[in-house]
Amino acid sequence: MSFLIAILNIPLTLEYLKIDNLNSTSNGSLPVIKRNCVRSKTVKILSDTITALLRSIIPLVLFLIFNSLMLKTLIDSKRKIARNIKIKREIQFGLSLFLTNTVFLVLNLPLAIIYLVENFANLSPIQYEEIVFAHFIADAIAYFNFGVYFFLNAIFNYSFRKEFVVLSKTNLNLVKKIF
Repeated sequence: MSFLIAILNIPLTLEYLKIDNLNSTSNGSLPVIKRNCVRSKTVKILSDTITALLRSIIPLVLFLIFNSLMLKTLIDSKRKIARNIKIKREIQFGLSLFLTNTVFLVLNLPLAIIYLVENFANLSPIQYEEIVFAHFIADAIAYFNFGVYFFLNAIFNYSFRKEFVVLSKTNLNLVKKIF
């Protein structure tokens, strides 16, 4: 795993420190120095492409493949077996999983698109500033990905709700014993 992380961070090692002297005055005041890491356009494209692939495109392809296989299996099993509670729960779980994966796609795809547009489109300076703002928005949307699954499972996943209620009651009883 560390090898994979090291390989994926190679583009970051190609950044260099740029120091600008913004306020060089002769009146004795201290100069204002601006420091920031800079990378070439090629390194930026490489880094952003790797990020887009790993965050959105590869998971999207895997989700589509595995969700299609899972739904096909569920539909086939529904045809073979008469309706019973177990099959209904499996179908409900499959749909819950499909919804979870779709939400992942919806929340992460805008950021992947921004990465691609930012690097491969011929943008004017004004358009580039708009893309930077859109990148900020898409990044914020992608962060929703970390908090939305609890609520999706609470709404659509019966097993999750059932286990959550049991754990909540257990923890509530524990808190009552402490206080």
